[in-house]
Amino acid sequence: MGTLITTLIFTLVVVPLGVAAILKGAAVGEQMLRKGKGQPGTPRTPEKEGNGGIGRSWGPWAIGWAVGIALLVIVSAISSFTQVEAGTVGVVKRLGAVQEGVFRPGFHFKMPFLDEVVIYSTKVTSYEASEFPESSQANYTDVVVDSTTSDGQTVQLTFTVLFRIPAEGAASVAQEVGDMGAVVENVIKAFARSVSREVPKGFSAEELYTQVGQAKAQDVIQARLEDSFSKHGVIIDQYLVRRISFAPDYVVAVEAKQIAKQNALTEENNIARQEAIKKQTIINAEGEAEKRKIEAAGEAEAIRLKQEALAQNPLVIQYEFVQKMAPNIEWGVLPDSIIPLIDVRGATGQ
Repeated sequence: MGTLITTLIFTLVVVPLGVAAILKGAAVGEQMLRKGKGQPGTPRTPEKEGNGGIGRSWGPWAIGWAVGIALLVIVSAISSFTQVEAGTVGVVKRLGAVQEGVFRPGFHFKMPFLDEVVIYSTKVTSYEASEFPESSQANYTDVVVDSTTSDGQTVQLTFTVLFRIPAEGAASVAQEVGDMGAVVENVIKAFARSVSREVPKGFSAEELYTQVGQAKAQDVIQARLEDSFSKHGVIIDQYLVRRISFAPDYVVAVEAKQIAKQNALTEENNIARQEAIKKQTIINAEGEAEKRKIEAAGEAEAIRLKQEALAQNPLVIQYEFVQKMAPNIEWGVLPDSIIPLIDVRGATGQ
């Protein structure tokens, strides 16, 4: 409405006044120029109205009104259409009242001066909280969020919220929230920063220091934002924790603790390895002893069987004796009552 009133005042009042003033000034200048060209002492005949001169046929005001009306028609024609780009929709507000339906991407006609088209993005839009927002490529940027853990450690969260406005719900968003800037400020920023500040308080610093803990916190935050955003007609595609930063002294303490745990684990592994070696040595010794015991039992059994065989066959001893004699010793079979004589020199080779 304000645009309409402003346009009418400008085209039907300001422009005609300006044009009329210019034309009158031109007419006065022309008359002064003609007076300057007349001869001295020669009386001038008054000119009749409407004969010659600039604008005398229509008059300055008529020409001014004509120019103003022409300008009003041109401006009205230009403001009677709008173009909606791809990935956006337009919500029509007529004299401040939101109209049903939306303008889809393309060319649309609207009532000049009475209709205002508010554009909303239906594409995935990013809101990012980071340490250096001025260098971020997100659609909307902000600073990091400070929070604390359940055990009192201070943390800072950098995150990204990916959201969009459904085309069919854009009119409702316009009615209840406002334009795109109001959506970001009153819904995305307000809830994202609040929930990101509250959720870490339910986790310990040790939990949030791990990837598993950060993933759990991210899931909790996204679930809560989905509920809050949906109440205002906004869809959240994803909440992404980019980094959770801890105080430097805590980081040093955690790293020292991790090193101590690693050293302890290494020592436990060394002890376990030594125990395994010890047990294996005992098992090997027991196996060797058992082996020797079995071998000794086998040898004793062999001796016993051999003794029994010799007792049953005494001639076997004589046979083995003969088999083990030197090949150059001559021998023969003698009666049992004869003592054999051995040629020692022959046996020694002398």
